Amino acid sequence: SVWIHQFKPEENIIDAAGAALCFGKKQVEYYAIDADFKILRLIEVFDYHLQDSHMVIGNQTYKLTEHTLMFSNKMFYLTDKRIEDMVQHESTNSQKDFQWDVIIDDRSSNNDIFIGNQYLGVQGWSTLTTAPYIYVGAAFPQSSFTASFDKEVAGKKRVYVDLSG
Repeated sequence: SVWIHQFKPEENIIDAAGAALCFGKKQVEYYAIDADFKILRLIEVFDYHLQDSHMVIGNQTYKLTEHTLMFSNKMFYLTDKRIEDMVQHESTNSQKDFQWDVIIDDRSSNNDIFIGNQYLGVQGWSTLTTAPYIYVGAAFPQSSFTASFDKEVAGKKRVYVDLSG
C-alpha cells in the first residue's frame, strides 16, 4: 500500500511536494515525491510490524486508522496509487530539456577583491554554495534557473565548450 503526505507552504519544504510511504511485506520505503506524485528520491527504509491499532516503524510507534497514519509528525493518507506508477523512468526525460555549459574562470589571480553575487543556487537543492573557480560541467533543466548572473560575474566567464549540439 502507498500512503501520501502533501507538504503545505508553512512546512518550508522546497525540494519536494510531498512524501510517500510504500509498504512491502516486511519493510516500508520512505520517499520524497514531486507534485505529480512521482518519486524524487528514497529517504530511508524501515522494518515495520502492526501492534493493535498502531504501526511500529523502525523503533517508533505511530497511530494508525483505516485511512490515515501519523508518521514523523505528518499525516499520511492511504491512496490507491501503486509504487510502479510513481517511479520515473529515464526514457521520459528528453535530452533537449537540459542546458549544458562548461564555464572556466579566467582570472589571473585569486587575490582579487570581488564585490557581487558569489552564490549559485539551483531550484530543488536545499543549499547555497560559494561558486568554485572552475565549473567542470553541469547539466540542469533550464527551468531550474530563476535568475541571471550579475554583470560583473558574467563578464569574467566565457563558454568554453557547448555540448548541446
